[in-house]
Amino acid sequence: MATYPTVDIVRSGVAGSYTTVSASDQFSAGVNVFLHVKNTTGSAVTPTFVTPGKIAEMDISDLVGGTTPATTGERFYGPFPPNLFAAADGMVTVTWSASGAGITASALRVG
Repeated sequence: MATYPTVDIVRSGVAGSYTTVSASDQFSAGVNVFLHVKNTTGSAVTPTFVTPGKIAEMDISDLVGGTTPATTGERFYGPFPPNLFAAADGMVTVTWSASGAGITASALRVG
């Protein structure tokens, strides 16, 4: 499991800190946190974001993200408010339909 560092987006610009995805990864939850995914493999990839929170004592279904296309695909996901997505340690867990070389992700914070 990889932990993605969260990079602050600033006016002067930002270079994300991209990490190769594994079967299950994590990053900090936040109302202004987004996940940027790049995919250069020959197959599309879909993330699933774990939602450990509850509403009125009912489990919230995990969020299946949209597909990041193959070859030159990029997609942004989020935001990830803590009340819905944060585990007890404040982290969001994401699982992937595929992992390994060619699929990278970076957690970005706006503000």
